[in-house]
Amino acid sequence: MTTMAEKDEAYFPLTPSQIESYLRDGILVVDDLLAPDEIDEANVGLSQTLKEEYGVDVNDLEGTGCGLRKASSTNGAGGVLDIFYPEWKMKIATNETLFRMTCQLWKEAYCHSGESLEDCMALKSTMTEACNDGDISGNNSNSNSIDVDNSFKWHPYGLFDFNKGFMYIDRIGYRIPTKIAESIGRRLLETEAENDEVRESSSPKPKTTITTMRSYQSNKKKKKSRQKKVAIQRSLTPHLDCCPETFFATALHHRNNHPATSSATAPTATNTAHENNDTKPSSTTSESLPLSANTKKWRPIQCFVSLTNNLQPNTGGFEAVPGFHREFRSWVESGRRQRSSASSTSATANKMAEEQDLQVEVEAHPKQCVGEYTHLSPKHDWWIMERVKHVPVKAGSVVFWDNRIPHANSYRNDAPLLPDNRQNNHLDRDDDKMKTNNGLSTQISSSGARAVVYCSFLPDVEANRQFIWGQLQDWKMCRPPRVGDRWIDLDDADDGDERKHSDGSSMEANESARVERLGELGRRLIGLEEWE
Repeated sequence: MTTMAEKDEAYFPLTPSQIESYLRDGILVVDDLLAPDEIDEANVGLSQTLKEEYGVDVNDLEGTGCGLRKASSTNGAGGVLDIFYPEWKMKIATNETLFRMTCQLWKEAYCHSGESLEDCMALKSTMTEACNDGDISGNNSNSNSIDVDNSFKWHPYGLFDFNKGFMYIDRIGYRIPTKIAESIGRRLLETEAENDEVRESSSPKPKTTITTMRSYQSNKKKKKSRQKKVAIQRSLTPHLDCCPETFFATALHHRNNHPATSSATAPTATNTAHENNDTKPSSTTSESLPLSANTKKWRPIQCFVSLTNNLQPNTGGFEAVPGFHREFRSWVESGRRQRSSASSTSATANKMAEEQDLQVEVEAHPKQCVGEYTHLSPKHDWWIMERVKHVPVKAGSVVFWDNRIPHANSYRNDAPLLPDNRQNNHLDRDDDKMKTNNGLSTQISSSGARAVVYCSFLPDVEANRQFIWGQLQDWKMCRPPRVGDRWIDLDDADDGDERKHSDGSSMEANESARVERLGELGRRLIGLEEWE
């Protein structure tokens, strides 16, 4: 007979030390979410998707990697690819253990009973101070205890049931080695230059005028600009995926203007009555901030599941600023100012600023966020960027981080290539197993590529119920998501077109099979079935 303690352990799989690590750092790495055979299955699925949809052969990135441009609406930033719905990816995104871990973090790290900010500020707790080695796995035992307040747990979205939620259908990350990305970029640039020469030679030469000279100089600048951005992929610089100035206002808007419902329902005209308020914020209090038209969800925890090892810095991997979620509110209230004057700027910050021809100085308001994307710059945010650390991740591990944590991936991916097609994901496995699936799984990492599946969940609050309804319509139509901050430029005229699957069959013929593959939990997470 299963005991209550065993049920709790299955339902909430994280240990107390892992919970404490997340509370302290706002980041948590949990190993072995996926078993070795599940990692292989996902890598094979990724390889097949890249080949069938974009013509990219993981065994020949040098020759076929140019196809990655078609898969990226971020112009190669971070190696982020617009791959949303393949079965292998949705299987990871609906992983029950992953969801239960998220529920446990919601329970422990965020107010869910309607507490006020004052209530949270009054609560004190003890947590262990992070060690100098930067371990954020929750396994530290040589740390000092410190007293902290719990105000960082507060949010303005009100009470919610931490056992219920929805999936956020996100992209994947596939960052190829920088040398390969640059090599492909140079070839593409040479091809473009050759095409330009052909066009110029076949066109009649105009008379030299001021206008033609300006046109010539403009084209010359464009060519230089293309040469600077030669690589088809590049890093994703330190940023936040929430807008500090509208972080609190959105929730209050939804709470005050939308009646509570128990499931994802179709939005009405009253649901969007205030979405076009462009009033400039006069202060950073939650009562006065405007609603951002692009902020349509509350995603307190972001996460990805890694399909490859990424243990060393400068290999295209995840970087973040541990503990910043506990400073976020005071940073916003200060107008996102620097901590100190330019005279105390460190040598590293001065060097960063000098390389970008910037002057380090104190300014109250840096560049505003774009939707939910907030860029950090060496000029204004050097004291934050100096704290960015590489987060080591093994294949099959999941990384959680608070959405108030600045994060990035490394400037370069200089991962060593493994010519014998062996990778360090499964060093303890026998040779026969390593040769399965035509080597597709092992080739993902032996090529030096970093592969991750971005997959997170949304608490069951009103703002997210509205968001999920729109996301569900996109999933049903097999079209890229059109709600949220995914930066996909789509033609609304295609709304009525019948979508085709990669096998040529119609969307309607496969819809029942897609629903069935989701499973009971998946159907609730995507909004097809209500939570009980």
